[in-house]
Amino acid sequence: MTEYSRLDDRNLEDPIIRSFLYNAILAQSGDYGAEGKFYTIQPDEQYRPDLAAFRAYETEILRWVITLLAGGDDEASPLPVGNEIRLPSRTWIRERIRHFSEGGGIE
Repeated sequence: MTEYSRLDDRNLEDPIIRSFLYNAILAQSGDYGAEGKFYTIQPDEQYRPDLAAFRAYETEILRWVITLLAGGDDEASPLPVGNEIRLPSRTWIRERIRHFSEGGGIE
């Protein structure tokens, strides 16, 4: 068991497996028939992916999802203010993390 939240990408220690998670999230975000919601990056969130995550998901832990979907390289990169991103649900993200952390097949 790890010390991280079930929604934290650091549960996947292997960077290659983590990249498969990121690709799955990007694919889900691009699938407009899938469950999810749209979120617009606000001016006060430009350097605060944690704030955007809290507003969108009610938890700052998913700041890495906001950064990923906004096209940032890391959490210190500015988010594109005014851009609308499509966010997968918390449940879907948690299921994908569990899938990959338990050695699930790589799609």
